[in-house]
Amino acid sequence: MKLSLSNLRYTAESDGVQLNPEARILAVAGDPGGAAALAPVLAALQKGRRVRVEARPYRQAQNVWRKWGLECEALDETCSSHRISQLLEDLQPSLLLCGTSINGVDLEKSFIDAARGFGVPSMGLLDFWSNYTPRFSDHRGNLTVLPDLIGVMDSQAREQMIAEGFPAAKLCVTGQPAFDCLENQRREFSAARRETLRASLGVETHDHLVVFVSQPLAAMYGPNSSCAQNHPGYNEHKVLQLVVSALEKISEETAAKITLAVRPHPRERAEDFLGLASPRIQIRLAREQSAHELVLSADLVAGMSSALLVEACYLGCVTLSLQPGLQTSDVLPTNVLGVTRAVYRSDEVLPAIRDVMLSPMTRQAMQKGLASFQTDGRATERVLDRVFELMGQPVAAIQS
Repeated sequence: MKLSLSNLRYTAESDGVQLNPEARILAVAGDPGGAAALAPVLAALQKGRRVRVEARPYRQAQNVWRKWGLECEALDETCSSHRISQLLEDLQPSLLLCGTSINGVDLEKSFIDAARGFGVPSMGLLDFWSNYTPRFSDHRGNLTVLPDLIGVMDSQAREQMIAEGFPAAKLCVTGQPAFDCLENQRREFSAARRETLRASLGVETHDHLVVFVSQPLAAMYGPNSSCAQNHPGYNEHKVLQLVVSALEKISEETAAKITLAVRPHPRERAEDFLGLASPRIQIRLAREQSAHELVLSADLVAGMSSALLVEACYLGCVTLSLQPGLQTSDVLPTNVLGVTRAVYRSDEVLPAIRDVMLSPMTRQAMQKGLASFQTDGRATERVLDRVFELMGQPVAAIQS
């Protein structure tokens, strides 16, 4: 699916100043979250042709950018420091714009380090409220791989990063560009489209559809809480089984027909869910559908701490964050705001799901809170402003 750029209007000049047609921006990302945050920015730049964009994705970022119809050339994730330096020398970029991956490869760090050596300004764009220090630190945990500027989602993220030792002068609140489109999608999603998507999953009009948003936590942190110091205390397999058991119990109690649609993370494979079955409820793997349309079609969205849960809230979806046994701080900002309902104990999962699924009063209260949870849709514009400031060019003009 190629994403639409119809809501973006981009001007090639500002204040009558002629721009340098040879200016280049080198964009690098690996993780899907960082790629999604950068995609609207790169789309606006490529559409406006104000500068030349050299997009270099690796890993899952390649699929994200190609779904946006972006012109890009994939990097080999084994790309050496020498090759990175050679690429910078060949392209002579005016700016490095990058994601902030945590994937064990972290090529963005190597590009930031090389850009510093070439005197090329750099900007990193944060996409989520976690792992701030590991995104910009060396193997000793020291903040030695800092770009000239870091765009962050909100003041909460900025304050948390300052508390971890980030220089305040390097942090600017831009918002999350990947969220800019959500308000329009929320308004435009039709009842007919909802019914069509539900029917494709075998869900009839009066049946229940629950979407589980998965994350590859076991792969990231190990199978149990003793594997890593920052292990959250649970993993996707444990939480998913709790959800299945809860829905089976609710189906038994009410005779309701329930479908559980499991939405894998882009890093997860279909094989990771082999053996997932239930004699009581229908379970479907929902990888191909649009993530936003999938959650918009659900009666309940459940997950752990994925960014898709935040997006689901912006889309007006009743959402549960299930983090049983959490032993670190809760990184999901919607839990702090009370927009999602957080569950921190295994024995509270069933009562919470039952309440949110079956109590009209509970659902109405949650939907009332969601009504005012909106993005202003201008994060892309703010990122572009900072990009062109770093390049010493006139500020971009982009309007929704």
